[in-house]
Amino acid sequence: MVASVARGEADLGFTAGTVGTRDQLSFQALLDDPFVAVGPTGGLLAENRPYALSDLIRMPFIAMAPGTSVRELLDGACARIGRQLEPHFEVSHLATAGALVAQGLGVSALPRLTLPVLGSRDLLIRPIADFGASRRIGLVWRSGRTLSPPARAFLKLVRSAPLQTVAWS
Repeated sequence: MVASVARGEADLGFTAGTVGTRDQLSFQALLDDPFVAVGPTGGLLAENRPYALSDLIRMPFIAMAPGTSVRELLDGACARIGRQLEPHFEVSHLATAGALVAQGLGVSALPRLTLPVLGSRDLLIRPIADFGASRRIGLVWRSGRTLSPPARAFLKLVRSAPLQTVAWS
């Protein structure tokens, strides 16, 4: 989506993360999506409590592939606690991560809003006590470009809304 906006193919786009160092783009944060631990029922996350990231990455860990925004945030969280992630599996699709976890092959750490992609599997979802970051969801547009009236109205509406955090429930 960011590339489509940068090329002028789209006026606005929703994205996870920020737009990096692209000078020509602006970003409006909409909400923060915290990471949660995901495990198989009856497995490694059976205790209903928050888990430390250092504990999670010592378990058989299923990670998103390098280069994804989810993996970048996970690697950054590991660096903040002085650890390096050594996953048992690296996958390109969230549904694959969910399937591997559901089969009892390990645990994962994923943004809360991605959980519906995992399907209706019986998974345990637990807070991560010390992740220290969340995935920022926002709107991106080209700076200095005149937006269409509908795009301007939508951007104005988005800017008027306070930043949200996805609640733990």
